[in-house]
Amino acid sequence: MADVKAESEDHAPGQPHPSTFSPAIFALLIVLAIFGAIIGIQLILQLGVTPNTSIIGALVAMILARVPLTLFARYRSVHVQNLAQSNISAATFGAAMIRPR
Repeated sequence: MADVKAESEDHAPGQPHPSTFSPAIFALLIVLAIFGAIIGIQLILQLGVTPNTSIIGALVAMILARVPLTLFARYRSVHVQNLAQSNISAATFGAAMIRPR
């Protein structure tokens, strides 16, 4: 059987994965974390449920990737979109779990 490696189209072999602490990515993640925390607190207090907001992170990264500026080109990476999904999901659930009782 042939050795098959799955490679993403936007990540060249031998290149490092995008860094979370790169300024543009870090700014996006901070904004998404604040936005996710607000959503999480609002929904847990008003409806009593925790939402699945990870899709919002991916959508924001994909929308920003369409902006024709070099600053936003890095958001086309599937890895950056995955970071955004994980970040907003963690912020939403974290905020919902520390709600005032």
